[in-house]
Amino acid sequence: MALSFNNVTYKSNLKKFNYDFEDGKITTIVSGESLSYFTYLISNLEKDYNGKITNTYKGRNIGVVFNNPEEAFIFNTVREELEFGLKKYNYKVSTINKRIEDSLKMVNLPKEYLDKSPFELSSGEKESLALGIVLSLNPKLIIIDNPTSNLDSRNKEYLIKLLKKIKLTETEKEILEYMVENLDALLKLSSRKLAEKTYTSPTTIVRFVKKLGYQNYNDFKYNIISKLKNSDEESQIKVHEEALSVLNKVEKMQKEAMNDFKSKISIETFQEIINVCDQYQYIDIIANDCNAILGKYALHYLSSLGKIVHVYYETNQQIYASMNVPTDHLVIIISKYALHETLLNCALTLKRRRIKTIAITNHQENTLSKRCDYVIPIPFYTNKDVKMKLRKNCDKLKTPRHHQGWGRINLKKLMDL
Repeated sequence: MALSFNNVTYKSNLKKFNYDFEDGKITTIVSGESLSYFTYLISNLEKDYNGKITNTYKGRNIGVVFNNPEEAFIFNTVREELEFGLKKYNYKVSTINKRIEDSLKMVNLPKEYLDKSPFELSSGEKESLALGIVLSLNPKLIIIDNPTSNLDSRNKEYLIKLLKKIKLTETEKEILEYMVENLDALLKLSSRKLAEKTYTSPTTIVRFVKKLGYQNYNDFKYNIISKLKNSDEESQIKVHEEALSVLNKVEKMQKEAMNDFKSKISIETFQEIINVCDQYQYIDIIANDCNAILGKYALHYLSSLGKIVHVYYETNQQIYASMNVPTDHLVIIISKYALHETLLNCALTLKRRRIKTIAITNHQENTLSKRCDYVIPIPFYTNKDVKMKLRKNCDKLKTPRHHQGWGRINLKKLMDL
Protein backbone atom coordinates (compact mmCIF):
# COMPACT_ATOMS: atom_id res chain seq x y z
CA MET A 1 0.00 0.00 0.00
CA ALA A 2 1.21 3.50 -0.84
CA LEU A 3 -0.40 4.90 2.35
CA SER A 4 -0.88 2.85 5.50
CA PHE A 5 -1.09 3.30 9.29
CA ASN A 6 0.35 0.61 11.54
CA ASN A 7 -0.37 0.87 15.29
CA VAL A 8 -0.30 4.67 15.16
CA THR A 9 -0.93 6.50 18.42
CA TYR A 10 -1.20 10.29 18.45
CA LYS A 11 -1.70 12.06 21.81
CA SER A 12 -5.23 11.35 23.04
CA ASN A 13 -6.75 11.42 19.55
CA LEU A 14 -5.59 8.10 18.10
CA LYS A 15 -4.97 4.79 19.83
CA LYS A 16 -3.14 2.08 17.86
CA PHE A 17 -4.84 2.99 14.60
CA ASN A 18 -4.38 0.53 11.71
CA TYR A 19 -5.56 1.12 8.16
CA ASP A 20 -4.43 0.61 4.56
CA PHE A 21 -5.72 3.25 2.13
CA GLU A 22 -6.46 1.75 -1.29
CA ASP A 23 -5.39 3.41 -4.56
CA GLY A 24 -8.20 4.73 -6.76
CA LYS A 25 -10.74 4.86 -3.93
CA ILE A 26 -12.30 7.65 -1.88
CA THR A 27 -11.92 7.06 1.86
CA THR A 28 -13.99 9.06 4.37
CA ILE A 29 -12.86 9.42 7.98
CA VAL A 30 -15.71 10.42 10.30
CA SER A 31 -15.48 11.67 13.88
CA GLY A 32 -17.46 13.83 16.28
CA GLU A 33 -14.44 16.10 16.74
CA SER A 34 -11.91 17.84 14.51
CA LEU A 35 -9.77 15.55 12.39
CA SER A 36 -7.30 18.20 11.21
CA TYR A 37 -4.51 16.36 13.02
CA PHE A 38 -5.12 13.44 10.62
CA THR A 39 -4.39 15.74 7.70
CA TYR A 40 -1.12 16.79 9.33
CA LEU A 41 -0.11 13.18 9.97
CA ILE A 42 -0.75 12.05 6.39
CA SER A 43 0.97 15.09 4.84
CA ASN A 44 3.96 14.63 7.19
CA LEU A 45 3.45 17.99 8.92
CA GLU A 46 3.09 16.33 12.33
CA LYS A 47 5.83 13.97 13.50
CA ASP A 48 5.01 13.59 17.22
CA TYR A 49 3.37 10.17 17.03
CA ASN A 50 4.11 6.54 17.83
CA GLY A 51 3.81 3.66 15.40
CA LYS A 52 4.51 3.60 11.67
CA ILE A 53 3.01 5.65 8.84
CA THR A 54 4.01 4.54 5.33
CA ASN A 55 3.45 7.20 2.69
CA THR A 56 5.24 6.90 -0.67
CA TYR A 57 3.57 10.03 -2.08
CA LYS A 58 5.92 13.02 -2.13
CA GLY A 59 6.08 16.56 -3.55
CA ARG A 60 3.45 17.37 -6.15
CA ASN A 61 1.99 13.87 -5.85
CA ILE A 62 0.29 14.88 -2.61
CA GLY A 63 -2.30 17.66 -2.45
CA VAL A 64 -3.92 19.02 0.72
CA VAL A 65 -7.06 21.15 1.10
CA PHE A 66 -7.11 22.41 4.68
CA ASN A 67 -10.21 23.11 6.76
CA ASN A 68 -9.67 26.87 6.46
CA PRO A 69 -8.49 27.35 2.85
CA GLU A 70 -7.93 31.09 3.29
CA GLU A 71 -4.86 30.35 5.41
CA ALA A 72 -3.18 28.90 2.31
CA PHE A 73 -3.81 31.95 0.06
CA ILE A 74 -0.79 34.24 -0.36
CA PHE A 75 -1.37 36.08 -3.67
CA ASN A 76 -3.55 38.96 -4.81
CA THR A 77 -5.46 37.16 -7.57
CA VAL A 78 -7.02 33.77 -8.22
CA ARG A 79 -4.81 33.39 -11.31
CA GLU A 80 -1.62 33.80 -9.27
CA GLU A 81 -2.81 31.23 -6.72
CA LEU A 82 -3.43 28.68 -9.49
CA GLU A 83 -0.17 29.50 -11.32
CA PHE A 84 2.12 29.24 -8.31
CA GLY A 85 2.41 25.46 -7.98
CA LEU A 86 2.55 24.91 -11.74
CA LYS A 87 5.37 27.44 -12.14
CA LYS A 88 7.22 25.90 -9.21
CA TYR A 89 7.35 22.58 -11.07
CA ASN A 90 8.41 24.29 -14.34
CA TYR A 91 5.35 23.54 -16.45
CA LYS A 92 5.38 25.30 -19.81
CA VAL A 93 3.11 28.33 -20.23
CA SER A 94 0.61 26.63 -22.56
CA THR A 95 0.21 23.76 -20.08
CA ILE A 96 -0.25 26.18 -17.18
CA ASN A 97 -3.04 28.05 -19.00
CA LYS A 98 -4.78 24.78 -19.95
CA ARG A 99 -4.59 23.38 -16.43
CA ILE A 100 -5.91 26.62 -14.92
CA GLU A 101 -8.86 26.56 -17.30
CA ASP A 102 -9.57 22.87 -16.59
CA SER A 103 -9.26 23.35 -12.81
CA LEU A 104 -11.80 26.17 -12.77
CA LYS A 105 -14.24 24.03 -14.77
CA MET A 106 -13.79 21.08 -12.43
CA VAL A 107 -14.62 23.11 -9.31
CA ASN A 108 -17.39 25.08 -11.03
CA LEU A 109 -15.78 28.54 -10.79
CA PRO A 110 -16.15 31.03 -13.70
CA LYS A 111 -13.00 32.16 -15.53
CA GLU A 112 -13.98 35.78 -14.77
CA TYR A 113 -12.73 35.08 -11.23
CA LEU A 114 -9.12 34.83 -12.41
CA ASP A 115 -8.43 38.52 -11.76
CA LYS A 116 -10.38 38.66 -8.51
CA SER A 117 -8.75 38.52 -5.09
CA PRO A 118 -9.17 35.07 -3.49
CA PHE A 119 -9.98 36.84 -0.23
CA GLU A 120 -13.07 38.43 -1.83
CA LEU A 121 -14.66 35.07 -2.62
CA SER A 122 -17.41 33.50 -0.52
CA SER A 123 -16.48 30.75 1.94
CA GLY A 124 -17.71 28.07 -0.45
CA GLU A 125 -15.85 29.62 -3.40
CA LYS A 126 -12.65 29.77 -1.36
CA GLU A 127 -12.96 26.07 -0.63
CA SER A 128 -13.62 25.36 -4.31
CA LEU A 129 -10.56 27.42 -5.29
CA ALA A 130 -8.37 25.57 -2.78
CA LEU A 131 -9.48 22.27 -4.32
CA GLY A 132 -8.88 23.65 -7.83
CA ILE A 133 -5.31 24.59 -6.88
CA VAL A 134 -4.69 21.02 -5.75
CA LEU A 135 -6.33 19.46 -8.82
CA SER A 136 -4.25 21.60 -11.19
CA LEU A 137 -1.16 19.59 -10.21
CA ASN A 138 -2.95 16.25 -10.77
CA PRO A 139 -1.66 14.71 -7.51
CA LYS A 140 -1.85 11.01 -6.79
CA LEU A 141 -3.11 11.59 -3.24
CA ILE A 142 -5.68 14.27 -2.37
CA ILE A 143 -6.47 15.04 1.28
CA ILE A 144 -9.51 17.23 1.93
CA ASP A 145 -10.07 18.33 5.51
CA ASN A 146 -13.83 18.68 6.15
CA PRO A 147 -14.53 19.19 2.43
CA THR A 148 -18.18 20.30 2.56
CA SER A 149 -18.11 22.53 5.63
CA ASN A 150 -18.43 25.81 3.71
CA LEU A 151 -20.44 24.62 0.70
CA ASP A 152 -24.16 24.98 0.04
CA SER A 153 -26.18 21.84 -0.75
CA ARG A 154 -25.88 22.27 -4.54
CA ASN A 155 -22.10 22.60 -4.41
CA LYS A 156 -21.80 19.75 -1.92
CA GLU A 157 -23.53 17.47 -4.41
CA TYR A 158 -21.29 18.78 -7.24
CA LEU A 159 -18.13 18.16 -5.18
CA ILE A 160 -19.14 14.59 -4.37
CA LYS A 161 -19.79 13.91 -8.08
CA LEU A 162 -16.42 15.48 -8.95
CA LEU A 163 -14.53 13.30 -6.48
CA LYS A 164 -16.21 10.21 -7.90
CA LYS A 165 -15.04 11.22 -11.39
CA ILE A 166 -11.38 11.26 -10.39
CA LYS A 167 -11.01 7.51 -10.63
CA LEU A 168 -8.19 7.01 -13.10
CA THR A 169 -5.71 4.60 -11.63
CA GLU A 170 -2.05 5.60 -11.42
CA THR A 171 -1.27 3.33 -14.37
CA GLU A 172 -4.04 4.93 -16.45
CA LYS A 173 -2.76 8.42 -15.62
CA GLU A 174 0.70 7.42 -16.81
CA ILE A 175 -0.74 5.98 -20.05
CA LEU A 176 -2.69 9.18 -20.65
CA GLU A 177 0.38 11.35 -20.02
CA TYR A 178 2.39 9.26 -22.50
CA MET A 179 -0.36 9.58 -25.13
CA VAL A 180 -0.53 13.36 -24.74
CA GLU A 181 3.24 13.79 -24.93
CA ASN A 182 3.67 11.41 -27.90
CA LEU A 183 0.62 12.12 -30.03
CA ASP A 184 2.70 12.16 -33.22
CA ALA A 185 3.84 8.57 -32.72
CA LEU A 186 0.59 7.22 -31.31
CA LEU A 187 -0.99 6.34 -34.66
CA LYS A 188 1.91 4.02 -35.51
CA LEU A 189 1.69 2.09 -32.24
CA SER A 190 -0.28 -1.09 -31.77
CA SER A 191 -1.80 -1.75 -28.37
CA ARG A 192 1.10 -4.13 -27.68
CA LYS A 193 3.72 -1.51 -28.62
CA LEU A 194 1.95 1.16 -26.55
CA ALA A 195 1.90 -1.28 -23.63
CA GLU A 196 5.66 -1.78 -23.99
CA LYS A 197 6.24 1.98 -24.06
CA THR A 198 4.16 2.50 -20.90
CA TYR A 199 5.36 -0.67 -19.11
CA THR A 200 1.82 -2.07 -18.97
CA SER A 201 -0.05 -4.80 -20.87
CA PRO A 202 -2.25 -4.77 -24.02
CA THR A 203 -5.20 -5.71 -21.80
CA THR A 204 -4.60 -2.60 -19.66
CA ILE A 205 -4.49 -0.41 -22.79
CA VAL A 206 -7.76 -1.82 -24.14
CA ARG A 207 -9.45 -1.45 -20.76
CA PHE A 208 -8.27 2.15 -20.56
CA VAL A 209 -9.53 3.22 -24.02
CA LYS A 210 -12.89 1.63 -23.21
CA LYS A 211 -12.94 3.76 -20.06
CA LEU A 212 -12.45 6.79 -22.33
CA GLY A 213 -15.58 5.80 -24.23
CA TYR A 214 -14.19 3.89 -27.24
CA GLN A 215 -15.18 0.36 -28.26
CA ASN A 216 -11.60 -0.85 -28.63
CA TYR A 217 -8.07 0.38 -29.35
CA ASN A 218 -8.60 0.51 -33.14
CA ASP A 219 -11.75 2.57 -32.63
CA PHE A 220 -9.69 4.95 -30.49
CA LYS A 221 -7.03 5.30 -33.23
CA TYR A 222 -9.67 5.69 -35.96
CA ASN A 223 -11.15 8.68 -34.15
CA ILE A 224 -7.74 10.35 -33.96
CA ILE A 225 -7.16 9.72 -37.70
CA SER A 226 -10.59 11.25 -38.48
CA LYS A 227 -9.57 14.40 -36.66
CA LEU A 228 -6.32 14.53 -38.64
CA LYS A 229 -8.25 14.38 -41.91
CA ASN A 230 -10.21 17.46 -40.86
CA SER A 231 -7.07 19.51 -40.15
CA ASP A 232 -6.08 22.62 -42.07
CA GLU A 233 -6.39 21.66 -45.78
CA GLU A 234 -4.65 24.77 -47.08
CA SER A 235 -1.31 23.87 -45.50
CA GLN A 236 -1.34 20.17 -46.42
CA ILE A 237 1.12 18.94 -49.03
CA LYS A 238 -0.49 16.15 -51.01
CA VAL A 239 1.32 13.07 -52.30
CA HIS A 240 0.90 13.80 -56.04
CA GLU A 241 0.98 17.57 -55.78
CA GLU A 242 3.02 19.44 -58.37
CA ALA A 243 6.43 20.75 -57.31
CA LEU A 244 5.49 24.40 -57.98
CA SER A 245 2.46 24.11 -55.68
CA VAL A 246 4.61 22.53 -52.95
CA LEU A 247 7.16 25.34 -53.21
CA ASN A 248 4.40 27.96 -53.03
CA LYS A 249 3.00 26.40 -49.87
CA VAL A 250 6.43 26.16 -48.26
CA GLU A 251 7.12 29.80 -49.16
CA LYS A 252 3.76 30.83 -47.69
CA MET A 253 4.50 29.00 -44.44
CA GLN A 254 7.93 30.63 -44.21
CA LYS A 255 6.40 34.06 -44.70
CA GLU A 256 3.77 33.39 -42.04
CA ALA A 257 6.44 32.13 -39.66
CA MET A 258 8.61 35.18 -40.32
CA ASN A 259 5.67 37.47 -39.59
CA ASP A 260 4.95 35.52 -36.40
CA PHE A 261 8.59 35.87 -35.41
CA LYS A 262 8.63 39.62 -36.06
CA SER A 263 5.52 40.02 -33.92
CA LYS A 264 7.19 38.27 -30.97
CA ILE A 265 10.40 40.31 -30.82
CA SER A 266 11.06 44.01 -31.22
CA ILE A 267 13.61 45.36 -33.71
CA GLU A 268 15.49 46.95 -30.82
CA THR A 269 15.79 43.66 -28.93
CA PHE A 270 16.87 41.75 -32.01
CA GLN A 271 19.45 44.42 -32.87
CA GLU A 272 20.78 44.14 -29.32
CA ILE A 273 21.21 40.37 -29.77
CA ILE A 274 23.03 40.94 -33.08
CA ASN A 275 25.36 43.43 -31.36
CA VAL A 276 26.09 40.86 -28.62
CA CYS A 277 26.96 38.22 -31.24
CA ASP A 278 29.29 40.70 -32.93
CA GLN A 279 31.18 41.24 -29.66
CA TYR A 280 32.14 37.59 -29.21
CA GLN A 281 34.71 35.66 -31.22
CA TYR A 282 33.87 32.34 -29.56
CA ILE A 283 30.34 30.98 -29.69
CA ASP A 284 29.23 27.67 -28.13
CA ILE A 285 25.91 26.04 -29.01
CA ILE A 286 24.14 23.59 -26.69
CA ALA A 287 21.33 21.53 -28.26
CA ASN A 288 19.88 18.02 -28.44
CA ASP A 289 18.62 15.73 -31.21
CA CYS A 290 17.09 17.65 -34.16
CA ASN A 291 18.05 20.95 -32.56
CA ALA A 292 21.69 19.84 -32.68
CA ILE A 293 21.34 19.65 -36.49
CA LEU A 294 20.22 23.28 -36.41
CA GLY A 295 23.22 24.01 -34.23
CA LYS A 296 25.55 22.44 -36.79
CA TYR A 297 23.91 24.46 -39.56
CA ALA A 298 24.47 27.59 -37.48
CA LEU A 299 28.10 26.51 -36.96
CA HIS A 300 28.78 26.58 -40.71
CA TYR A 301 26.98 29.87 -41.17
CA LEU A 302 28.67 31.62 -38.22
CA SER A 303 32.07 30.17 -39.17
CA SER A 304 31.74 31.90 -42.55
CA LEU A 305 31.46 35.15 -40.58
CA GLY A 306 34.77 34.48 -38.85
CA LYS A 307 33.38 33.09 -35.60
CA ILE A 308 34.90 30.10 -33.80
CA VAL A 309 31.93 27.85 -33.03
CA HIS A 310 31.49 24.53 -31.23
CA VAL A 311 28.27 22.49 -30.91
CA TYR A 312 27.72 20.39 -27.76
CA TYR A 313 25.05 17.72 -28.32
CA GLU A 314 26.04 15.00 -25.84
CA THR A 315 24.95 15.30 -22.21
CA ASN A 316 28.40 14.96 -20.65
CA GLN A 317 29.81 17.56 -23.09
CA GLN A 318 26.97 19.96 -22.29
CA ILE A 319 27.51 19.69 -18.54
CA TYR A 320 31.28 20.08 -18.91
CA ALA A 321 30.88 23.08 -21.19
CA SER A 322 28.47 24.86 -18.84
CA MET A 323 30.98 24.46 -16.00
CA ASN A 324 34.15 25.28 -17.92
CA VAL A 325 33.63 27.58 -20.93
CA PRO A 326 35.72 30.76 -20.51
CA THR A 327 34.06 34.09 -19.80
CA ASP A 328 34.89 35.38 -23.29
CA HIS A 329 32.52 32.80 -24.84
CA LEU A 330 28.89 33.40 -25.83
CA VAL A 331 26.59 30.39 -25.34
CA ILE A 332 23.44 29.73 -27.42
CA ILE A 333 20.98 27.14 -26.07
CA ILE A 334 18.40 25.74 -28.52
CA SER A 335 15.32 24.00 -27.10
CA LYS A 336 11.84 24.19 -28.59
CA TYR A 337 9.83 23.33 -25.46
CA ALA A 338 12.51 24.04 -22.81
CA LEU A 339 11.69 20.82 -20.91
CA HIS A 340 15.05 19.01 -21.01
CA GLU A 341 16.42 19.00 -17.48
CA THR A 342 20.10 18.94 -18.54
CA LEU A 343 19.68 22.04 -20.73
CA LEU A 344 17.85 23.88 -17.96
CA ASN A 345 20.60 22.97 -15.47
CA CYS A 346 23.27 24.09 -17.95
CA ALA A 347 21.50 27.44 -18.34
CA LEU A 348 21.38 27.86 -14.57
CA THR A 349 25.08 27.00 -14.19
CA LEU A 350 26.02 29.50 -16.91
CA LYS A 351 23.88 32.16 -15.27
CA ARG A 352 25.61 31.65 -11.94
CA ARG A 353 28.97 31.90 -13.71
CA ARG A 354 27.77 35.11 -15.44
CA ILE A 355 28.39 33.71 -18.92
CA LYS A 356 26.33 35.53 -21.57
CA THR A 357 23.60 33.28 -22.99
CA ILE A 358 20.97 33.38 -25.72
CA ALA A 359 17.94 31.05 -25.65
CA ILE A 360 16.29 30.02 -28.91
CA THR A 361 12.97 28.60 -27.73
CA ASN A 362 9.22 28.74 -28.17
CA HIS A 363 8.29 31.26 -25.50
CA GLN A 364 9.79 34.25 -23.71
CA GLU A 365 8.37 33.21 -20.36
CA ASN A 366 9.50 29.59 -20.01
CA THR A 367 12.20 28.46 -17.56
CA LEU A 368 14.99 28.47 -20.14
CA SER A 369 14.15 32.02 -21.21
CA LYS A 370 14.25 33.22 -17.61
CA ARG A 371 17.70 31.69 -17.09
CA CYS A 372 19.25 33.26 -20.20
CA ASP A 373 20.25 36.86 -20.87
CA TYR A 374 18.53 37.08 -24.27
CA VAL A 375 15.68 35.20 -25.92
CA ILE A 376 14.89 34.57 -29.59
CA PRO A 377 11.28 33.29 -29.61
CA ILE A 378 10.65 30.85 -32.45
CA PRO A 379 7.08 30.39 -33.74
CA PHE A 380 6.01 26.79 -34.35
CA TYR A 381 2.92 24.73 -35.05
CA THR A 382 0.73 24.59 -31.99
CA ASN A 383 -1.63 22.23 -33.83
CA LYS A 384 0.05 18.85 -33.52
CA ASP A 385 -2.39 17.30 -35.98
CA VAL A 386 -1.38 19.64 -38.81
CA LYS A 387 2.29 19.21 -37.98
CA MET A 388 2.04 15.43 -38.14
CA LYS A 389 0.07 15.57 -41.39
CA LEU A 390 2.70 17.80 -43.01
CA ARG A 391 5.56 15.65 -41.77
CA LYS A 392 3.94 12.49 -43.07
CA ASN A 393 3.24 13.91 -46.53
CA CYS A 394 6.65 15.57 -46.80
CA ASP A 395 8.22 12.18 -46.09
CA LYS A 396 6.25 10.60 -48.95
CA LEU A 397 7.38 13.32 -51.30
CA LYS A 398 10.97 12.91 -50.10
CA THR A 399 10.87 16.65 -49.42
CA PRO A 400 14.07 17.78 -47.67
CA ARG A 401 13.60 18.05 -43.94
CA HIS A 402 14.59 21.72 -43.87
CA HIS A 403 11.53 22.52 -46.02
CA GLN A 404 9.36 21.57 -43.08
CA GLY A 405 11.44 23.83 -40.89
CA TRP A 406 11.77 23.71 -37.16
CA GLY A 407 8.70 25.65 -36.17
CA ARG A 408 8.03 26.56 -39.82
CA ILE A 409 11.03 28.90 -39.89
CA ASN A 410 14.25 28.83 -41.90
CA LEU A 411 17.23 29.48 -39.60
CA LYS A 412 19.31 31.09 -42.35
CA LYS A 413 16.53 33.56 -43.12
CA LEU A 414 16.28 34.27 -39.41
CA MET A 415 19.96 35.09 -39.28
CA ASP A 416 19.65 37.18 -42.44
CA LEU A 417 17.09 39.49 -40.82
